[in-house]
Amino acid sequence: MTAFRLGPLWWLLAAGCLLALAVLVTTSVRAGGYLLAGCLAVAGLLRIYLPEKAAGALVIRSRMVDGVFFFTLAAAVAFIFSIVKLGGIPG
Repeated sequence: MTAFRLGPLWWLLAAGCLLALAVLVTTSVRAGGYLLAGCLAVAGLLRIYLPEKAAGALVIRSRMVDGVFFFTLAAAVAFIFSIVKLGGIPG
């Protein structure tokens, strides 16, 4: 049995998500959310177009199932951050 490797693309996705979180906390909630959605969409593209060995830990099921999952999640995150009300607490 061989050891499971995450691969460089997984680390790139994790770094992008951490960057999105940093932007969300420090700068703009909406910009951070859109950056997170963009990272998920890029992960979907990479999963669809790269072979399984290159995709590493992005491989869970078939290419199409993984790609559709990433794109659906990216669309949901972008939609949620586009409708969230960013005003202060009424009082």
